[in-house]
Amino acid sequence: MKNKALRLIGAGALAAGLMFAQGGPEPGHHGMVDRMTRALNLTSDQQAALTQSMTSVHQASQALHQQLRTDEEALMTAAKANPEADLSAQSAAVAKDIAQMTTIHAQAYARFYNTLTPAQKQVVDNLGGHMMMFGGPGGFGGR
Repeated sequence: MKNKALRLIGAGALAAGLMFAQGGPEPGHHGMVDRMTRALNLTSDQQAALTQSMTSVHQASQALHQQLRTDEEALMTAAKANPEADLSAQSAAVAKDIAQMTTIHAQAYARFYNTLTPAQKQVVDNLGGHMMMFGGPGGFGGR
């Protein structure tokens, strides 16, 4: 049962991350909400909070995704141009983007987590304390 729930939540997180990378929550966020509703038995208010959190992440991170792509391209271009170059500045720019994306995801996750009942939180906590929502650790919106 725990493995099934973990796979379900993981698949939902992956789907959410991919949909954000492909242009926003509109095309597939209902599937994510449906999966999370089944996994956690969400109320309609919680479903609305999840949808709002997903939309919030998308809106807050749109420009940041583009900045991250630009900064990653600059890093790779510099690396290709001179393998011995000091890439600290370009790497720091990428790291800053990733840190900002992590904050956006964590804040949205916290807002949604706080809508859960103690029993729902226990399900989430039993899965390692997080649900890898909204792209999760290392998966900033499906980058």
